[in-house]
Amino acid sequence: MLVYPGKEAGYVIPAGAYGSRSAVAVYGPVPSLRLKSIRDGMQDYELLMLAAAKNPVAAMDVAMSVGCVDAGKNCFHAWNTDPDAMARARIRLAEIVAGVPGPDWPAQEK
Repeated sequence: MLVYPGKEAGYVIPAGAYGSRSAVAVYGPVPSLRLKSIRDGMQDYELLMLAAAKNPVAAMDVAMSVGCVDAGKNCFHAWNTDPDAMARARIRLAEIVAGVPGPDWPAQEK
């Protein structure tokens, strides 16, 4: 399941949570971890595409740093197990999008 029924879980969205349009408290859906992971993946993809539009070489460097730990091996068996690698990659991609130069990145392509 991607969402769970809020009423059974006792999950109430309080009145006013979304401004004047939410004048009454309602039982809302509870998102699953699976749905949150799908959203994270979609956001990561969009961030990568925005960064690649600005500096494709640097974006590829970031993508490769978070994927395979050894490019000579099959990625399905040699992935990065560092739990902070994805957070660091997101920060680096956001810096590329913002135009913040990185000391170890290739020069920005025109």
